[in-house]
Amino acid sequence: MDCDNCAMRQRVEALEKDIERNQNTHREFYGKFEALGKQQAIIDERYSQIQSTLVEIQADLRALKDKPAKRWESLANAVLQWLVLAVLAAVIVFK
Repeated sequence: MDCDNCAMRQRVEALEKDIERNQNTHREFYGKFEALGKQQAIIDERYSQIQSTLVEIQADLRALKDKPAKRWESLANAVLQWLVLAVLAAVIVFK
C-alpha cells in the first residue's frame, strides 16, 4: 500500500503544480482583460472628445461658409435699395 500512496502522491503533486500554473495563467489572462478594458475606456473618452470637437469645427465651418453669402446679400440689398431710391428720385424729378 505504501507503494500505491507514493504513486498517488506524485500524481497529486503534479496536479497541484498544474493547478498553480493554471491559476497564474488565468491571473495573467484576466489582468490583460482589465488592462484592455481600461484602454478601451480611455479610447472611448478620447473618441467622444474628438466627436465634440468635430461638431464645433463643423459649426465654425458653416459660419465661415455663410459669411461671404451674407456679405453678397447685404451688398445686393444695398444696390437694390439705391436702385429703387434712384428710380423714385427720377420719377419725382422728371414729373
